[in-house]
Amino acid sequence: MSVATGYMRNLQLAEDVLQDSLVKTALNAASFKRGTNGYAWLCAIVRNTALNTIKSENRRRGEDIDSFFDLSDGIDNFQNIENANAVQNALKSLP
Repeated sequence: MSVATGYMRNLQLAEDVLQDSLVKTALNAASFKRGTNGYAWLCAIVRNTALNTIKSENRRRGEDIDSFFDLSDGIDNFQNIENANAVQNALKSLP
């Protein structure tokens, strides 16, 4: 649980990652090599599951089309041009 929480920084998401990791562990138990570090094997599964979840969350967040409709900062373009010109003139006047 500490590995999942360290990656997810959110208790609910960490619990989901841990549950998914336990399912993956059960499904892939035959691939575990006896005599190796079982704790490291489990931590790797949890880490990979957490990273895959983070990637999936980032992809979903990037697909939110509604966030692209309000790209304006509320200032019209003419005001932005005036501000840019004022800044350039102020910079030119510096020694």
